[in-house]
Amino acid sequence: GKCARELEITPENWQAIFGANGLEILKTCRTCLEKKQKQKANAAAAAGNERKNERADNSVNASAFIGQSAVPAEDFFVALHNAGDVHNLTAYIDVSGLALEEDEESPKEIANIIAERVYECLGYRFHFHTKRAFGSSDMTRYEYNCAQSSSQQRKSIKVEDVSKQRDKGEMTVYPCDGWLTIWGSADTSEWFVRIRHNDCHQKYVSVEVPPNVKAYILENVDLRTSQLWKQILVKHPKPTFTRKSVYNIWAKAQQDRWKRHEDELKSARILLEEFSKQGSKYEVEPIPLPDGGKSAGFQAFAFAIPTFLRKWAGKIREIGLDSTFNTTKAGYECFVILGEVFGSGVPLGFLFLKSHNPDPGEKENYLRSIARHLVRTWGMEVMQCLSDKDISEINALLAELPDDVKYQLCFWHAIRAVKGRLAVVGRQPAYYNADEAFSEYDWIDRDFVPINQMTPTQRESANLEVAQDALPTIRVVFNNQPVPSAPARPRIVINLNGHNVGNNTDSQAALEEFVDSLNDDDEEYLDDAGAEDLDLSDRPDAAPSWLEPGDKTTFSVVAGYIFCPSPHRRQLLRLFIRHFCEHPLLPDRRGTSRTAKQIRDDAVRDMYLFCFQRGLREVWGYMWSAWYCPAKWKLWARSTSKDFIGRWRTTMTVENFWRNLKHRTLHEFVHPRLDQVFYLIISDLIPTFSAKMQIFERDFRVGRSNSLTPWQKCFKADWKKLSCRPLGSQQYKINLSSWTCTCG
Repeated sequence: GKCARELEITPENWQAIFGANGLEILKTCRTCLEKKQKQKANAAAAAGNERKNERADNSVNASAFIGQSAVPAEDFFVALHNAGDVHNLTAYIDVSGLALEEDEESPKEIANIIAERVYECLGYRFHFHTKRAFGSSDMTRYEYNCAQSSSQQRKSIKVEDVSKQRDKGEMTVYPCDGWLTIWGSADTSEWFVRIRHNDCHQKYVSVEVPPNVKAYILENVDLRTSQLWKQILVKHPKPTFTRKSVYNIWAKAQQDRWKRHEDELKSARILLEEFSKQGSKYEVEPIPLPDGGKSAGFQAFAFAIPTFLRKWAGKIREIGLDSTFNTTKAGYECFVILGEVFGSGVPLGFLFLKSHNPDPGEKENYLRSIARHLVRTWGMEVMQCLSDKDISEINALLAELPDDVKYQLCFWHAIRAVKGRLAVVGRQPAYYNADEAFSEYDWIDRDFVPINQMTPTQRESANLEVAQDALPTIRVVFNNQPVPSAPARPRIVINLNGHNVGNNTDSQAALEEFVDSLNDDDEEYLDDAGAEDLDLSDRPDAAPSWLEPGDKTTFSVVAGYIFCPSPHRRQLLRLFIRHFCEHPLLPDRRGTSRTAKQIRDDAVRDMYLFCFQRGLREVWGYMWSAWYCPAKWKLWARSTSKDFIGRWRTTMTVENFWRNLKHRTLHEFVHPRLDQVFYLIISDLIPTFSAKMQIFERDFRVGRSNSLTPWQKCFKADWKKLSCRPLGSQQYKINLSSWTCTCG
């Protein structure tokens, strides 16, 4: 109109706003606009209406920018950085100069970049709050609130699962009423920015990983997080970000190596298929499983390592089977079969098993599959196999290996089981088959049975007496044959260092010293058992294990009932250890060798007389049923393999394998997925073992002396240790050809 023709376009004459169509100059000059506003105010006052001085179009006064061109965004950020603390600021900027990635060209991403740059310049973090799109144009308004504003704090939302709830302290907040408002559109590069911040409070501390640190992590993804963190601390001695954040970036960068699908089960199968193809960098062989590894009760995966089987299968004579838990996020139980090579263990096959209310015996079928594949497909000639006292493992090995293969229960697990059971003082033993024991050994008293199997007439006080103090164990030998020692519960008086020591005296310490001098077995297995010695089958509140037959064992209701008084436990363990280790190829201290049958006859006699002389009815019932009956004896006594002595006595080699897997290979990973564990075993653990096992090959480092093997190092260390012991008066006979001595 007339005003537009006569007045110059300046901020003094005209008013501008930034609204739906960007920077707009109002059609009415300032003078006319003020006159109209005054007339409306007077009319409202005359009508008695109170006029609200508010704008409804959400525009902002931008009159200062009339006649001005938009400032380059980078120049704006430099000025903002130099300004220091800012309370109120408006800017008209050109965003065309911002360096944007392809996925950052949307208006929302541009607004986020502006907010991030404002944070870098001022030190105040602005979080996205809302956006509004104007219907009359493509212009959009984005609003961000100050992260430390007291008026915008929200109550933390807790997840329903209490175990997953995480608490932290409150952040200090301020009444700053801080807002960052940005107007922009994809059709124009000229944007409008307004900052309102009433209180210049403490700056925001970011916990995000800086870009240069992210770049360093991605460039060195082959390093462990511990190595990355050590180098990061050199350049960032006091980081505001955490090691966990570094781990998350590192773990995500590694996913492309092993993640083939969002579903870890599908991904694991795809990964195994890739590695099983000919020409694959890492070679594995899938093992056929019942129902393809998918049944109503189980989900299973199994694979063998052809690299080791081709090289060592024909030479391995001993294998060990054991499992471990808490290795994968999905809760799979992991089994491995190791083969013995010069005293060391080499992994031959793996089984990953997860149960969902399985049928009895179904777990055994999966274990049989892996044992069958290794023995039959690869033609292994095994002479001895070991496991712990898991009945599924025992049955699987016995079913798939030839009858002449010696099954050997782990020495450590056997000692642990006996120690734990003797410590459960209130639980009665399972049913003792006295007829079975008497039919094999007619010198066993039929009436010497546990209390719950005695008739009322047998339960006289004289028959229920139990020695409360330790009695010395004395073996009498006549014509090279052991002779039954003293009658039941004798009174023995020993003259020791000029003093009489009897079973009714208070000289328990001297008697214990005398008992210790009768046998020099290892002390580490003989300490009194405590709660830490009890596994799931040994604890008082647990169900009975397969070692004690019968539907269940019960706790005695008789006041004062004690399964085994503590003074006898040490001697019982000594006796059990000796019976475990005796073998026809090992001569005793008299230089004589016994057959496997003679060893068992003597062992049963020793254990029976020990219990009979002390009134340990309950212990004898347990020992026969769980250990000394024919069916159980062959599982743990080494003497049942009359022609050879296995190098492995325990499953510690397998336990050490799991320790290396968990504490070295998987140590840096938090709850790894199943496919990730597969990849790490195949790509990291197997090559490590391959490099380790080459020292046993004949052509290793030809032309240079080789280091000792692990078993040779252990043998040398034990030899040096034993060579320092003083020799007694007994003469020992050593046989170099059979590596035996009469020190036993």
